[in-house]
Amino acid sequence: MPAIGERLREARTRRGASIEDAEDGTKIRARYLRALEDEQYDVLPGRTFVRTFLRSYAEWLGLDARLLVEEYRAQYEGGRTEEAEGPSFTPVSGQGRERQRPRIALPGGGPGPLAFLGFGALAVILFFLVLGLTAGEEPRQPSRPASEAAERRERSAARERRRSRERRSTRRRERRATPRSVSLRVTPSEPTYVCVDDGSENVRYEGTLTEARRFRGKRVRINLGKTSVKVAQNGRRVPVDASSPNPVAYDFRPGKRRRLPLSQAPCA
Repeated sequence: MPAIGERLREARTRRGASIEDAEDGTKIRARYLRALEDEQYDVLPGRTFVRTFLRSYAEWLGLDARLLVEEYRAQYEGGRTEEAEGPSFTPVSGQGRERQRPRIALPGGGPGPLAFLGFGALAVILFFLVLGLTAGEEPRQPSRPASEAAERRERSAARERRRSRERRSTRRRERRATPRSVSLRVTPSEPTYVCVDDGSENVRYEGTLTEARRFRGKRVRINLGKTSVKVAQNGRRVPVDASSPNPVAYDFRPGKRRRLPLSQAPCA
């Protein structure tokens, strides 16, 4: 028959579980589970822990826990029975008397002080046993490299979200800042010849301006006979070079303007 540790390992392998899975399921530390599978029982704190951990591990694996514990007793404890787990206070005869702790009776037949000490020691052992079974090791924290990689991904995602918000905000500002049509105001300082079309040779005005006038459209082309005028595009002044030869022509579009050669000026 395979050894105890070998049967434990085979049962865990059949279950498809790792030592870490067994640790989570039994609440027994992984190093103790490995010690049981390798039959390195001296790694555990004592025989009581060995029997208890062996029983819990076997039950979690679906094995006959009582059978494995009895085999362990037979192989490593000289075949002591289940009732021999706790300390015994019954006097023995012969050579065993020197090894047996004497029982001191109190008047009236009650248990002696050593009996109380024995029960106290057993209670302490059971307390630490329960603590070890229920607490287990502290939860394993994610490895530092994995944690740092996750933080880098989160920072990168946050930066990308911030850039996306900034791009959307910039586009909205540009849409608000860029007019969809041209509003052109021409204010002459003296009577000036003016010709205006919409860029398709459709003349909208031709004549002599003596006072301010506004022209609107998706596109406005203007031919000014004199440069002694003030021109404003959507409320912003357009510098007109007064030193340039007369006349002068411009092509205005939403958010843009371009000076035209006189050969392309309206009404030329």
